[in-house]
Amino acid sequence: MTDVEALRENVGETYISLGRNAPGAKVAQTDSMWSCSSRFAHPIGNFAAHFRLSPRELGHVVSIAEAKPHFRAYVMDGDLPVNLGKQLEKAGLKPRYALVGMVAGMRTEPGHPVLERDLSKDRVEVTSKFVSDTFFWRSDRGTKRSLATLLAASADTQEFYSLSDASGTVAAAALSITGGVAGLYNLCVRLDRRSAGIGSSAVSQMIRLAAQRKLRLVLQCEDSLASWYSALGFEKGAELVAYSL
Repeated sequence: MTDVEALRENVGETYISLGRNAPGAKVAQTDSMWSCSSRFAHPIGNFAAHFRLSPRELGHVVSIAEAKPHFRAYVMDGDLPVNLGKQLEKAGLKPRYALVGMVAGMRTEPGHPVLERDLSKDRVEVTSKFVSDTFFWRSDRGTKRSLATLLAASADTQEFYSLSDASGTVAAAALSITGGVAGLYNLCVRLDRRSAGIGSSAVSQMIRLAAQRKLRLVLQCEDSLASWYSALGFEKGAELVAYSL
């Protein structure tokens, strides 16, 4: 499996595992695309990815975007047609943001674990709330609560990790394991504890953990963070661009 294939499979399976828990979710994984549609007014429950589209099927994706304002088409390297992004733009969709897909190298650094595995339902719920509040801080309280619920419901397919102190959760991360690939998701550190090495130590811990389990570790990040992850042992492998009307 190439780096691009590893990223495509892990991203697609992880997004599906989250979306299927949305209210009224309908999930389909066909040869042409993987998709999720739901009543939840958020992209986490309304998207398509993993494309192998004919012209007619491409038109269907556009029609979904026209009908659902929260829908996102996640285009990655390896999708077909190879100029899918340009064709979506020609049809009226716009690129909303891009993420860099990265793959960890074979290098591991010695160190002590900073995050502990969340093994209880209560701990998973606390960590999910922290992640939702951190990543979706602009969203209203109800949306953040719903997102936290969806994250916690994915504990059957993801491993949650966290660090806490007397003030609450300090840092969190999740591993989504699909086949021989582990995806690192939702790495975040509380504002007052940033720039203290916690994030880099957590990444190194996840690299060691994946290596011990003989899993290829992948992640997605904003381009501004790519150099930080590169310094920790990751290399760029692919790009994901989110499109919508």
